[in-house]
Amino acid sequence: MNNQVNYKRVRDIYEMLFEMAAGNFSLRLIKSKKEDELDQVAAILNELAEQIDQLFQTLGNDAPKYIIKKFLQPLIILKDRSIIQSFNQLLAEQLDYKEDFLIQMDFYDIITKESKKVYDKLQNRRNGKRNTANKIKLTFVGNLNQKIHFFCTVEKLFPSNIVVISTVSNLLEQTRQSNFVIDKNKDELKIAAIYEYIMTNLRMPLPTTKEFAERLNINEFKIKEDFRKKYQTSIYKLYTDERLKLAYTLIEQTNMSFVSIAYESGYPNYTTFYKAFLKKYNCNPTKITRKEPMK
Repeated sequence: MNNQVNYKRVRDIYEMLFEMAAGNFSLRLIKSKKEDELDQVAAILNELAEQIDQLFQTLGNDAPKYIIKKFLQPLIILKDRSIIQSFNQLLAEQLDYKEDFLIQMDFYDIITKESKKVYDKLQNRRNGKRNTANKIKLTFVGNLNQKIHFFCTVEKLFPSNIVVISTVSNLLEQTRQSNFVIDKNKDELKIAAIYEYIMTNLRMPLPTTKEFAERLNINEFKIKEDFRKKYQTSIYKLYTDERLKLAYTLIEQTNMSFVSIAYESGYPNYTTFYKAFLKKYNCNPTKITRKEPMK
């Protein structure tokens, strides 16, 4: 019984941490009468939440609001099914391999036999089929025989022979402010649906306005006119700008390779990404100050 009570108290602590991460500082933990270490943690979190809540109330509307987004961060990009073409710098550090050593290395040499069987089974099962992202657990083996576990998403890019193995990471993003008031009519909701589609599918090719019109049963000219009125930009420009904003954030906040960032931002190769980034920011992507590598 005591264990069940403690498990619930631990769960409550986790829930509060998630609520705080989402920007909710009004929640408070109820202390038990045990006055143990869990009560001490609860008291610390309650006091911290109170202080942050008061601070943000003082700042009022001047306090920026942020949300945490999940995104797939490529760990390794393979060609010909198992030859390492590109990789996340952080993974190389965790495995204690020199970066030039990993390039052109066989993927099978850095995973356990069990993981090799799981990966082979997945590849054999979908041979000749269109790509679907599959989730599997892989165990990597480092230079000092250390083992590191990742829950990964494995994607094959058609029609190429490229395989992208990614893991889930967090991205801190400031929420957008909008002065536009929705009148709840169907056409406006359809325009909002186009916006949401773009924001959640930046890695995918952009449908044409004709395709949007057919899917949503709305006039193509009206889509262009209403979208520009609502968001003060065109569909294509929003799509392009948001992809490059995502790339800029990934450069600043992660240790991903530039090739991986280009892919994650929806560009087919680094050259295309480089030209678009240079045009928008008048700056080479490699000149952006990056997050310090973890030691």
